[in-house]
Amino acid sequence: MSEAPLVSVVIPSFNRLHCLPRAVASVLAQSHPAIELIIVDDGSTDGTRDWAGGFKCPVPFIFHPLEHNMGAAAARNRGVELAQGTYVAFLDSDDIWHPEKIARQVAAIAAAGPKCGAAYTGIASLTEAGAPCGVSRATEAGDIRLALINHNVVGSTSCALVRRDLLLQVGGFVPTLKSCQDWELWLRLAAITRFACVPELLTTLYIAPAGRITSSGRSRLSGHLYMYRTHLRPHFRDGTVDAGLFTGTMGEIFMQMGRPGYAARLLGRNWRAKPRSLKRLALYLLARAGVGKARYFAVAEWLNKLEERLRPTAVKAPDPALPGGLPATASH
Repeated sequence: MSEAPLVSVVIPSFNRLHCLPRAVASVLAQSHPAIELIIVDDGSTDGTRDWAGGFKCPVPFIFHPLEHNMGAAAARNRGVELAQGTYVAFLDSDDIWHPEKIARQVAAIAAAGPKCGAAYTGIASLTEAGAPCGVSRATEAGDIRLALINHNVVGSTSCALVRRDLLLQVGGFVPTLKSCQDWELWLRLAAITRFACVPELLTTLYIAPAGRITSSGRSRLSGHLYMYRTHLRPHFRDGTVDAGLFTGTMGEIFMQMGRPGYAARLLGRNWRAKPRSLKRLALYLLARAGVGKARYFAVAEWLNKLEERLRPTAVKAPDPALPGGLPATASH
């Protein structure tokens, strides 16, 4: 039996001491036997460095503090540079994994053959209180370039595992992008390798309340415009990929920015492309009526929950056993 490949887990963290130990616990609970842990501290001021200095890690551990805040993309790139593993798995400091996550991904890549260098899992999104608030189903495998043009079928960096040499070959994340960093990287990787798919919900994202309302619409807009100009435009223009999902997302971004007029134009176009969709019609009418973004996103969330109820999926967050010496929470 061949030796299990080393997987380098890269966690970027910026002032997340309140949840970082939870993420680390899920890494140490992995069934895969060969793991190294790399935490790149992105200029935290909340005592993260002191916590790391006293942390007794049972696996090879690197704590690398950056001199100042550089952003999650730059922190992840630094982690890839430091990594010694055959594979790199990214985990955001406020997310967690199921104990079988890495083992299932390594096995899926091996089963897919030498042309496959990346794998991703299904994602369960929960509120901080543990209530289900969304599911991302992992369904695409192999050459996923056209699927990625349609939308980010892979999803969050926390669900992905990639061969390190491929990450170095494409140059890692674009550090100047404020949003769509993950989607943009997956597209460049998909041009040189195939992806394996692990459909189970082995990655859990914790979503802050009203995240779409409070996050930066301007950053989302710049990221999506970069994606359109750099990757998407020719496929939308020649009709090889339907632009409907992208148009709907752009409408949501303009609602987030408090510009319902622009949003209504996009959401109306999106509804007319699929006029039987009651959800698209409802969102278009809300934007056209000029409702505030809080009301818009409340209705959108209700519609998402209704969709999930019509096609339910069991969603349960992994609850990894905390290893000795690792507190469940950390005080500042």
